[in-house]
Amino acid sequence: AVEYSMDGGENWLPAFARDNLYDELLEDVQLLTPVPETRIHQIWLRAMDNAGNIGTASVSVPRSDRP
Repeated sequence: AVEYSMDGGENWLPAFARDNLYDELLEDVQLLTPVPETRIHQIWLRAMDNAGNIGTASVSVPRSDRP
């Protein structure tokens, strides 16, 4: 399972595999979510495998005004 947070980890939302199945060792995950008004925003990701191992990562995302 993969989750993401845009508020420093206070709230976590599910992220879905691009092909809708977590069935490979490596998966592409796509997030389509509005980014707050700040110019750059930090998005946190965490993933857990079937053994309960947890990995985390973060990325800085510039705001895009594209529709």
